[in-house]
Amino acid sequence: MPIENTYDGFATNPSINIANYIRIYQTTETSIQVDIDNLNMDEQPTQYQISYAKLKEDETLDGIATVVSNILNLPYTISNLVSGSKYSISVIATNSNGSSSSAGTKIRLNSTSFNSQIVSNQYSPVKIPTSKSYLTISNGNKTKKELMIAYRDFDSITIPTSIPGQITGKNGKQRVIDTYASPTYYAFGTTFFMPATKDNPSPAAGIAFFLANEVSKGYMITISSTVASAAFDRKVVSIEKIDGKARIKLKDSQVSPASTLDAIYAGTAYSLDVKVKLNNEKVTIITYINGFKITAEDETKYTTDKGMNIISPPTKKVGVFSRNGTVAFDYVYGYNISEDDFDNNRYIPNKYQGQFSNDVLNTSFGDLIYNSNFEDDDITKKDASIEEFGTVVREIQKVKTKFNRRPAYPLSWSVSDNKFASIIGSKISNFGGEAFVLNNSSTTIPLSDGETTSFYIYGNDISLSGQLEYSTDKADDIEAPEPVIFETSWLQNLEDVKRLADWIKTKTINQGKVLDLEVFGNPLLSVGDVVTIKYTYNGYQGSEKFILTNVKHSFKDGGLTTSIKCRTL
Repeated sequence: MPIENTYDGFATNPSINIANYIRIYQTTETSIQVDIDNLNMDEQPTQYQISYAKLKEDETLDGIATVVSNILNLPYTISNLVSGSKYSISVIATNSNGSSSSAGTKIRLNSTSFNSQIVSNQYSPVKIPTSKSYLTISNGNKTKKELMIAYRDFDSITIPTSIPGQITGKNGKQRVIDTYASPTYYAFGTTFFMPATKDNPSPAAGIAFFLANEVSKGYMITISSTVASAAFDRKVVSIEKIDGKARIKLKDSQVSPASTLDAIYAGTAYSLDVKVKLNNEKVTIITYINGFKITAEDETKYTTDKGMNIISPPTKKVGVFSRNGTVAFDYVYGYNISEDDFDNNRYIPNKYQGQFSNDVLNTSFGDLIYNSNFEDDDITKKDASIEEFGTVVREIQKVKTKFNRRPAYPLSWSVSDNKFASIIGSKISNFGGEAFVLNNSSTTIPLSDGETTSFYIYGNDISLSGQLEYSTDKADDIEAPEPVIFETSWLQNLEDVKRLADWIKTKTINQGKVLDLEVFGNPLLSVGDVVTIKYTYNGYQGSEKFILTNVKHSFKDGGLTTSIKCRTL
């Protein structure tokens, strides 16, 4: 997609200067639309003249120019052009006083043929080989004005209903715009690899979404290698809006060294995941590059210094591109998400991460079988939210370990914050564990390097606690004073010791209670009688049965007193 806004216009009346406000939109393979942002003009043009001519590669005329005069309203559509060819376009605007202003630009029409030399293309799955491979896009243009892009529609993306609104410019002039009352949330992403070669020292690539026909509108996120960013005088990550053949850089959160991503290297795989919120007249973009977060916003509004700005409307088209050099893409996805997912900083929109989109991976603690089902890769059978250009077979490593100190109390395996490794199966016991670990990236990764990545089992050790002693003999015990003393290495704290000791005393030792009582004289009592005792103060409710084992009668203070001993039945 060439972007060559070489304005060389003149203005006899600066109040209608159109040099910075001309917009060229390609609407089909062979037609373009010419428009002018006139909300920022003190005086409005009353008619326009447009001329266009086909150019050769050396930018000399290839034929004669066509001139269309007395055009009263813009936008104006120019048809019957040649796809992939270069054209010069010029516009002259005249007001009612006869003052005029002109502007010119050179553009190349996007092509739809699929090969590495095109300027842009509508991605066609049937032109990708059936074998597993990356989608490779090459851009040999040494300038920063062109990029190579492949794109297609994603049916998983829902387009919200728009309602008409208005934006008011200078002197009260108004223009109808689209607004979106209900917030809508989206996720887009890809993983790509920029090979480091002598012929490809400064690659740059990215993803584009909300693309209009022939990439005339939309948003693009570019990741440039550190070498490329220095060569083209831009940050390694830039978020831009496509408006016709112009690219408008959006202000993002990279305002300090801590919030700026400053190191991107060729020869490394990068995961680019994007969350987008569309609400009323504002688009909020949250970008993650291997987890590094960058945010940007675009809003429909009018300002006196910049004129009119209108957000790019949502579409189903998502694309991947090479801005410089050769780039290999693993997959691309796009779908709607919920508000909770958008607000959740821990939510990873990339539900794929290269893990065998349509292939079958059978895992068990035995054979591992990888089946490449090409018949399931047919475009009509694929998940509508993802385009898989072909996963490579990734390494699965089986890890088995025994604990140095056994037994233990393990909880789970973990790969820490390593997003490029996944545990696809595991089991643990008190004595050891085993796991299957999948490398879900597109290159070699360290599983554990002792610094940034870790792989481990977390849990608790079981160790000797020493002797813990606790006596159940309390001053207020009403049962027989029979203390419990035991020693063990398995109890880890005093609270557990207390609970076990009390349980043993209650359930075992004091099951047969022996009571000595002195009651009013009762000559009818004899050994072997079964009696009940009600004395609620000490916990006897009159329901327990006791057998008399000893009875004595005596006279005390001039009266009969009976002493008995009894045991619970």
